[in-house]
Amino acid sequence: MTHASALMGSLAQTAVPHRIAVVLVSASAPALVLGPAAIGVTFPVSLLILAAMVRPSAWWPAARDAATTPAGLVLALVVLCWLPSLVRSPDLALTVEALGGTFGMVAAATALWAMLTTLRCHHDLMRKALVVAALIAVSLALSSFLIADEILSVIRFQGWVPSVPADRLKAFANAAALLVPAVIWSAWRFGTVWRAFAVLYAIATLLLVGLAKTHAPLVALLSASAFAGVVVSARSGRRPAIVSAAAVAFAVVAATVAVLVATYAPENGVGVDTYLPPWLVDPHRQFIWSFTFDVALTKPLLGYGINTINLVEGAGRHVAGLSPHAEYLPSHPHNWLLEILAETGLVGALPALVFVALLLTGFARAFIRGGDDAVLAAGCTSAAYWAAGLFNFSFWAAWWQLAHMVLLALILSQRALTTDPQSPPAA
Repeated sequence: MTHASALMGSLAQTAVPHRIAVVLVSASAPALVLGPAAIGVTFPVSLLILAAMVRPSAWWPAARDAATTPAGLVLALVVLCWLPSLVRSPDLALTVEALGGTFGMVAAATALWAMLTTLRCHHDLMRKALVVAALIAVSLALSSFLIADEILSVIRFQGWVPSVPADRLKAFANAAALLVPAVIWSAWRFGTVWRAFAVLYAIATLLLVGLAKTHAPLVALLSASAFAGVVVSARSGRRPAIVSAAAVAFAVVAATVAVLVATYAPENGVGVDTYLPPWLVDPHRQFIWSFTFDVALTKPLLGYGINTINLVEGAGRHVAGLSPHAEYLPSHPHNWLLEILAETGLVGALPALVFVALLLTGFARAFIRGGDDAVLAAGCTSAAYWAAGLFNFSFWAAWWQLAHMVLLALILSQRALTTDPQSPPAA
C-alpha cells in the first residue's frame, strides 16, 4: 500500500509540470496579443519543461523519423540551396541569424511535437486551454478598440497610456486568423458549449480584422476555407458536397471583397498608377513588390543574401505620390515568395515552393485518405499561414514562423496518437 501511494504521489507531481507545459503551448499563439516577444517566452519555457520531464527515448525516435518524410527531406534540400546566401550576403550576421533561427525553430517545434505525442492524457486540457486562451486574447484586443485604447498599453506592461490599436494589433490580427482552424478543431469534440465558444471566437476574429483594417488575415481565412472545402469535397466524392463547398467559397469571396472595398482608404495613393486595384492591394505594397521583383531579376540565380534585401541600392528612396514615409523597400517585401526569390534566387526559391506544395498536398492526401480531423485542421492552418504571408510580414519574422510551427505541433501531436505513436507528421 505504501508503494502504491508513493507511486500515485510521484505521478501527481510529474503531472503538474506536464499540465503547465501543455497550457503554455496552447497559450503561445494567443499570447501574441501581448506583443511579438510573448511567444518567445511561452514556447521555450514549455519546451524546457517537457525536455526535463519526458524521457528522450520516448520522443526521439518520432522526431528522428519526421526528418525522413518527403517534406522533411525537401526541407533539408532547401537548407542546402540556401547556404550560398552566406557567401553572397552583404551582412553575414543578419543572414546567419535568420537562417539559423528558422531551422533552429523547425528542430525545436519538431521536438515539441514528438514530446506532445507522449502526453495523451493531457490532450483534452491542451485543446480546452487553446480555446480559452484564444477567447481571452481576442477579447482583450477588441476591448482596446471598443472600450479604451489604454487597455492595450496596460496588457503590454506600459501603463495606462494612449495607444493606436489599429496599428499595434495588426500582427495579432494575423495570428488570430491563423488560430481559427485550430480553435474550431479543438472545441468541436467537447459538445455544444465549446462549439459555441469556437464560433464566437471566429466571429470576434472577423470583427477584429475589420477594426484593424488589415487584409492579410482575410486572405488567411479565405485560404483556410478554400482548403477545407476542396479536401472535404474530394473525400466525400458526392456532388452535393462539392456544390455546397463551392457556394460557401463564393460567399466567403464575396464577403472578403465587400470588406476590402468598405475598408479601402481612397486618400492613400490617389493619382498613382498601380497594376492591381488599390482596394485589393494598397498602392505602397504594389510598389514594394514591383521594386523587389526588379531587384530579383538582377541576380536571378543566387539572390542578394538572406534577410538583407532591404540593404540593396535604392531601397530607401521615396515613392512619389505616396506619404513621405513610403519607401520602395522599407524593411521587407511583405511577400514571402518575393523575399525568398530576391534573397536566395531561383536556386533557393524553387525548392522552397516544392516544400510548401508538398506540405499542403501531403495534408490534403492524408485527410482524403484517412479523414483525420487533426490533419484537416493542420492543413487549414498551414494554408492560412502561407497565403497570408504573401501580403504581411517578413518570412524571417521569428514570432510569425513560430506561431505556425507551434500550432502544427499541437494539432499533429494528437493526429499521431490516433494512428501510431511513432508516426511522423502528415506530408
